[in-house]
Amino acid sequence: KKTEKTIESNGRFFKTILDPVLDENGNLVACVHTLVDITEQQLSEQHLKESEERFRNLFEKSIDGIIIHDLDGVIIDANMKALELLGYSRLEIKKLVITDLHPEKDMPVSRKMRKKISRDGEVKFEINFRRKNGETFPTEVSANTFTIYETMFVQGIFRDISKRLAIEIKLKNERDLAARYLDIAEVMIVVIAADKRVSLINRKGCEILGYTEDEIIDKNWFDNFLPANQQPETVRYFLQILAEEKELPKYYENHVVTKDGEERLIAWHNTVLKDNDGTIYGTLSSGVDITKQRRAIFALQEREELY
Repeated sequence: KKTEKTIESNGRFFKTILDPVLDENGNLVACVHTLVDITEQQLSEQHLKESEERFRNLFEKSIDGIIIHDLDGVIIDANMKALELLGYSRLEIKKLVITDLHPEKDMPVSRKMRKKISRDGEVKFEINFRRKNGETFPTEVSANTFTIYETMFVQGIFRDISKRLAIEIKLKNERDLAARYLDIAEVMIVVIAADKRVSLINRKGCEILGYTEDEIIDKNWFDNFLPANQQPETVRYFLQILAEEKELPKYYENHVVTKDGEERLIAWHNTVLKDNDGTIYGTLSSGVDITKQRRAIFALQEREELY
């Protein structure tokens, strides 16, 4: 009986083939012993096996879900995280196509992205996945194509972004609420960043200056909204505040210039804004237009002087 065996000697691998020679009666009369050096083949197979094991280990232990499917969407494999997120067994998910994992309303996105990845080889997008129990959840997907034996496959890596979206919605709601508070305030509120540009202004501030918010945001506060004769000194003082060479006064008065060129006197209350490292990155000021009151005081004083 012909036998084959692989042996190792001094770091090299050999295949030994023992081929019996029989006479016409089936009796063994001789043996042909062949020795073939298969070191390179054996090492290649070992490296391939080790590479496959490393890939499988990374594949299964990924913190993101991974699904592999062909260009028709037929699912070939899925890692443990994908099975956990979707609620399927490996056997069950291999009976599905990728569109089975998305709700009907997301089909246009799914079809569009499949066409794009076939064309470009990679794609990133957001889409909802549907679990086995029918629940849906939002994900961020990064997919790319790869080829094995001239057959192209798609590897899709997806991450549940439910918590991230919930935080974003909460922050947006808080910003919207803060904006509403600012807009109902009957004082002018303005934030001036370290680059001297306006980063925030409320409804009352726009009303006093006579501009829309878009016309004010990102404009240089000192160049555009202060009288020319006050600009150099005010800028110099602002820069000293940023450098912490001087303190920002809690209260002061100065003029602003409106869109129609009128000067209005504003009484300001101020504070500096600092980041987590304690570096000043701007100022926050609330101001009241006291132009009429100051004019009334001057008029009263003039009448008193007459008498």
